[in-house]
Amino acid sequence: MLEVSIPANVSSEEEFLNSFNEATKNTGNLMLFAGDQKIEHLNKDFYGEGIAKDDANPEHLFKIASKGEIGVFATQLGLITRYAKKYPNIPYLVKVNSKTNLVPFEQRDPISLSLHDFDKILDIKRKGIKILGVGYTVYLGSEFEHVMLKEASELVYEAHKTT
Repeated sequence: MLEVSIPANVSSEEEFLNSFNEATKNTGNLMLFAGDQKIEHLNKDFYGEGIAKDDANPEHLFKIASKGEIGVFATQLGLITRYAKKYPNIPYLVKVNSKTNLVPFEQRDPISLSLHDFDKILDIKRKGIKILGVGYTVYLGSEFEHVMLKEASELVYEAHKTT
């Protein structure tokens, strides 16, 4: 049996282990299918010559996730609320923050803050959506890394408190 290190601030060890084991397929290794590109790249990478028309539709990623052997599908809460009822068997990781690529790193250090608070994630999970985890991108080295690290640590704390 796989030995899992459970953080001390986890409220429900059973729920934590169930989510961990489901996300890793009982291996301890995670196959994360990233679907958060729609905000980060907007639509510029999803249209044009040589790009299938399906790529422009956010649901396309949900179709792939529903058929693939993945641990979790990482995408924003808004997309999950839009498509999760149609794809109830997908295990989700809610991507809490995102930023576009409109302002290049050369112009300004990146900062990406939470799009919503943890209560919104819990509300969706309580409605039966299979949310196994949360994700947060921190741009280390940015002048704003301390702000993002603080938000990320608070998010992890809240997630552990409710599992």
